[in-house]
Formats: sequence, C-alpha cells, structure tokens
Amino acid sequence: MREIYIYLASVLFFVALPTHSQDKLTRILQKELTRNYNVMSKLDVPVYYISLRVEKNTIHTISSSFGAVSDNNYYTGRRMAISMRVGNRKFDNLHYSGNMNSNLVVSLPDEDIEEDIKLTLWRGLQQAYSQAKDDLESNQTEFTTRPKEEDTAPDFSIEKASTYFEPEMKFKKLEFDEKKVISDLNSVSKILGDNRDVLMNYVNFQINLSREYFIDTDGAAIEQNNPSIRLYTGGIVMADDGMVLQDYKIYFGRKMSDFPALQQIKSDTQKMSETLSALKVSPKIDSYTGPVLLSGEVSGVFFHEFLGHRVEGARMKSGADAQTLKKKIGESILPDRLSVTFDPTISKYQNTVLSGDYKFDNEGIRGQRVEVIKNGILKNFLMSRIPIEGFSKSNGHGRGNLNIGTETRQSNMLIESSKPISNEALNALFVKELKKRGLSFGYRIDKVSGGLTMTGAASANAFYLNPLVVYRVYTDGRPDELVRGINIVGTPLAAFSQIIAESDDQKIFNGMCGAMSGSVPVSAIAPSMLVKELEFQKTGDNQKIEPFILDRP
Repeated sequence: MREIYIYLASVLFFVALPTHSQDKLTRILQKELTRNYNVMSKLDVPVYYISLRVEKNTIHTISSSFGAVSDNNYYTGRRMAISMRVGNRKFDNLHYSGNMNSNLVVSLPDEDIEEDIKLTLWRGLQQAYSQAKDDLESNQTEFTTRPKEEDTAPDFSIEKASTYFEPEMKFKKLEFDEKKVISDLNSVSKILGDNRDVLMNYVNFQINLSREYFIDTDGAAIEQNNPSIRLYTGGIVMADDGMVLQDYKIYFGRKMSDFPALQQIKSDTQKMSETLSALKVSPKIDSYTGPVLLSGEVSGVFFHEFLGHRVEGARMKSGADAQTLKKKIGESILPDRLSVTFDPTISKYQNTVLSGDYKFDNEGIRGQRVEVIKNGILKNFLMSRIPIEGFSKSNGHGRGNLNIGTETRQSNMLIESSKPISNEALNALFVKELKKRGLSFGYRIDKVSGGLTMTGAASANAFYLNPLVVYRVYTDGRPDELVRGINIVGTPLAAFSQIIAESDDQKIFNGMCGAMSGSVPVSAIAPSMLVKELEFQKTGDNQKIEPFILDRP
C-alpha cells in the first residue's frame, strides 16, 4: 500500500508543479516521464522509480606547451542518463551493484524539439527496462546462493522530493576571452619550456558551463548551473639514473576573475621550474619509518584517502568492502582535539573558491553539512539514497559521472583542531620528536600527486600517497634538503592514532577524486600536521625509464 501511495503522490505532484520558471526541456520530460511511468509501474515486473539526469555542457579546452598552443577544442551538447529501478525498495535490480553502471545514456538534440525528445526518452525507457528486468532476475537467483546478508537495509531510500529552478547562466558570465587566455597560457608554458632540464611541460586550461537537470518519479524537478574553470600547470624531468620526476599546480574558479593575476601564476611557475631542476639532481632516499611533517595540502589528501573513503556510507552495504568504520559509531577514532566535517554548501573558504560545493547532488537531494567526526568521535557517515542499517536517509552526497551512476562521495572536507599551534612551534615539536627517537633527520612532505586507498575486504586495507616534493629536515640545523624516490604506505586504523599536532593555519586542496562512479570535484581544507610515524617505501624501477643516449636538442 505504501508503494501505491508514493506513486500516486508523485503523479499528483507532477501535475501541481508550477511551470512559469521551468525550462521547456523540464516540462517536456516531466510530461512524458509521467505518461510512461503510469504504464510501467503496472507491468508484471513493476518499475517503482525512474530518474532523468540531463547535462547541457559548453566546454572549451586549450593546451599550451613550450610557449605555443598545442590543442584548442570546443564542444557543446546535451546528454541524458536514465536510471530505473524495478522490483521494490527492499530488493531491486541494483541490489548487488549499488548504482554502478546503472545509467542508460542517450544524446538529446541541442534544440527543444518536443517530438524528438519524447521519442528519445521513449526508446531509452524501453531499453532501460529490458536491462533492469534482466538484472533483477539475476539478483534474485544470486540471492539464493549467497550467504545471509548482514546489512538488511532497503536498496533505496524514501526522500522528500525537491523542486529548484535557477535561471540559465550565459557563457559570457564566466568572463572568458579566448585571445587573452591563449596569450597568457603561452607566456606561462614558455617559462617551463625555457628550462632545458624540463623534458615535457603542459599548461592545460578547461572552462565548462554545465546546465544540469534532474527529474524523477518521486516528484523532484531541479535545474541548476555548474560553471567551472581549471588550470593545470606542470612539468617533467628525468634524473641521471632514469627516474622520472614531476611537479604541478592546480588553479580553480567559477569565473575568470577568481584566478590569481597572471604575474602571480608566472611567479608560481618559475618556482616550479626551479623545483624541477632541483629534483633532477636531488639524492634518492632509502626506506624510512618515523615522524613526518605534512603540509596542509598534503594533510588534506592524506585525510581524503585514509578517512574520507571509509565514511562513504554506500561502501558499507557491500560485503566486498572491509567496512573499517561501520561498527564504530560513537567510538573515538581520532585524537579528541580533531573534528571532520563535509559541507557542500560552502563555496569559498578564506576567499578561495572551493571545487567540492553544490546545491543538489546527482540524486536530486540538497547537499547538507555533515559532521562526521566531533572531538575525535565518529558521529555520522556520508549518505546517498542507498541506506545502511542505522542510516535510512540521504544527506546529499550521492554523486557520480553521468555515464556511470551515483554512489556516496565526498564534497568539501574541513579538518579542524581545537588545540592548534603555530607553524614555528610545530616545526620545533617535529625536531624534538626526531631527537627523542634518536634520529638525526626526518622528512617534510610539501606536495603529493594524489593518493589511492584500498577498502576491499579481499585486499590489503591500506592507503598509498605518491609524494612529489619532499624535504629531509635535519635536527642539527642544517638546511632542509630536497629528496626523491619514495611512496607512503599505511593502514587507516594505525594512521588515526599517529597524529601528534596541527598548525593554526589552513591550506586548501582542490582536486578531482576518482572512484567507482567516476571523477567528481572535491576540496580538502586542512592544517599542517605532525604524524608520529609513517612508512616510506622506495619507489621501484617502474618509475624509471632507460636514460636517454642522445643529448637534449
């Protein structure tokens, strides 16, 4: 009876929606979705939920290398993802896959030609139903052969439907001037190109204005804009032993005026060029276990990997996941001075634009601030519409690429300490800790290229970080020494207890996180941290290539 009630409510909701502020596309899709759902919900294998997600993208990418444009591409188009659930909320066609690879993606015409759009949706719904019905049958068969499941939460949550309409943003609002951007990119890449140590360099620019639509049979109807601009600068050098080394910098904004002045970007690039040359001749280090000082940017990536992926709720529904923290709600897992919050509702922090913000997630749920850890105690998980025991509702963290599907993902992560100390005091504490351990030096990590975490039950429950800029810090006052050739490995539960102290300043990392549902933009705001013990492993020969036999031209 509950399912029938929900269905009737959603149909009535469609009829009652105001249309004066909606785009024509929304009106066409709502009407046609309602018509088809009325039929499909009454089939022998009933459809109980359908969502339509549309992205209208205008993308311009420009790349420059050695002071000249190497690529210049423009794309505009609309695509629609159809996600369908058959069976019921307790057990459906996505029971074992979550939302992964659940979307049927089709192209939509650039113009709002009603008949064309209706036919595209009609064909797509039939194709999606055929696949969903087969998947449900397969799941039902598999259910009889699997061990009894520990988590008995339903496959899909019941949520209050949202309606939200933003006027469509025009591309000119992003303040893009192609000629100026090309000139600026060339002047930046020339700095790296003029350095004969740099074998490859890149300055990649991407500007994207995405108009996003979400409509479902629960009654949600959302239209929002998602502008983003990214600038990547970087270079590659090779040491005499063949080890390939790199450095990079990322800039992010929602419009061109969010970026630093050209002179600042050129200054940053010049420093990068000097770092690359220094890396080329830097000493290679051996394995190490001991105290490590992490910059704020690195701390953010560190927490993203060893903690963030382990508080993504949907992972804990899968028996294939190690579920490291599932039964630790209410327990202390970090020092009591540390709190961790995820908040997609903040778009800036200390005047820096964040890339992990959004109004509504990719399941039509408003993004919410989630206090995951308070004073060291695990309080909450990030949730999508895949519930787990004890957490029946989404908190707006269902995200993913259009062509894959959605799962629980991170947003803007904020790590705060109630007992921060100055950077000077943190450095002094680092040296003190080294001396206490009888070590003549330790390491400070200023930058990493990213990380990888393993959460599967059948694999090592570990995380990996790939440092790019690492300094050896001596206890006798000698200058810090740039070094190369290590990776960081660790296990999450051990890492939780190893954090000794944090600085009183916060740094921001804006990046892209790749996981099962594709790449999504995230941010991490974190202080510098002193970690009592981390393990460094020497990089293998896979990071080397055969040294060149010819001189560089």
